[in-house]
Amino acid sequence: MKNRLKIMEGTGDYMNKNQNIRFNMDKESDIMAWESLHSKDVGERFKSQNRFVIEAINYYYERVMRIQEDPYLETREKKMHLRTG
Repeated sequence: MKNRLKIMEGTGDYMNKNQNIRFNMDKESDIMAWESLHSKDVGERFKSQNRFVIEAINYYYERVMRIQEDPYLETREKKMHLRTG
């Protein structure tokens, strides 16, 4: 993970990059994402909305990669959830 962190040469300052996200309020999934981002839970459980978005992206990406490598992962997780839930 440290390898991914780029430091500006000579200054020691970390670079910040911005990405805008557009929410289409005609789409149910976009509305749900907007409401989640602005929910009380996000405000209480995460340092910031930015931190929430970063963690959500990383979690989702890692999960998609694991499922691609192991197509039966979801099936096993569902079975485990049924046993423990």
